[in-house]
Amino acid sequence: MSDSIKALVMPALSLAYRLCSYDDALAKLDEILARELPQETQCAVLAYRSMVLAQAGRFDEELRDLEAAHARSAVDSFRRYGIELGLAMNAKNRNDAVAHADWLARAELTLRAVPLHERRV
Repeated sequence: MSDSIKALVMPALSLAYRLCSYDDALAKLDEILARELPQETQCAVLAYRSMVLAQAGRFDEELRDLEAAHARSAVDSFRRYGIELGLAMNAKNRNDAVAHADWLARAELTLRAVPLHERRV
């Protein structure tokens, strides 16, 4: 996570993960998304927002955020790979085995296209 994105999302993630205050965390992330942001930053914030929704068990809403993040992610990027893994997990949580397998396969193809020096742990 870049320092600029970390500065944006960490207060909201703290609310979600330390205090289980998901609605407050989502409200903070919505405030961030209402700003004029570069596409890559929007993508990252949506991905983090989807994580909060998943933690809250709100899988249909999580899916919408993941789809929006995926649409904004750079092709063959490590971020897209992570989002595709999120989409696979979301499908599993929604008991959609076909979508789960499809997203895992897509994530594998994306990862193969990501240069080694761009992969982050």
